[in-house]
Amino acid sequence: MNLINAKPSGVNPFLPPAEQEREKRSLAESTVEDKLRNYTQSKRGTSAPKSHTKHNPMLHIPEDDEPQQTVKSVTRHTGQITIDINRIIIDEILDDALRRFNTCHCEKCKRIISEKVLDLVPVKIVTVTQDEERSVVDGYCSYARKDIYSAIVKVVLENKRRPFHNERL
Repeated sequence: MNLINAKPSGVNPFLPPAEQEREKRSLAESTVEDKLRNYTQSKRGTSAPKSHTKHNPMLHIPEDDEPQQTVKSVTRHTGQITIDINRIIIDEILDDALRRFNTCHCEKCKRIISEKVLDLVPVKIVTVTQDEERSVVDGYCSYARKDIYSAIVKVVLENKRRPFHNERL
């Protein structure tokens, strides 16, 4: 590394590259409030007071509820849905596996089997539009069905030895 011709980057050149990137991002990701405070401080010569709204207990207005409601309304208007692909695949495969291994078909056993299978396989949750839902599920099925099916077989055989509907949770 040529330190004579090095440009000032604002980070320590002797840090490992991963830490340099992290430090650059932390310097670049300053908030608008910080930029405004720095600007007013440079113009006035003193630090600008931070504006804090005092909570008035007489108004009974929750402070943090408004941003959450705006986020929810934005996600509703985008037309996208969040799906758990593993759960969809398990629902498709489970009845066939229970019939094939001749085990209990009760709702309690199905629910417990699907929960145990979801614990065994890695989580796959995606947000897509309703038009893309089927293609995303089919694409993921092509390479994940084998892992999910083997997890279902393990749990169904465990259920066959000792049915889950007899257990108390």
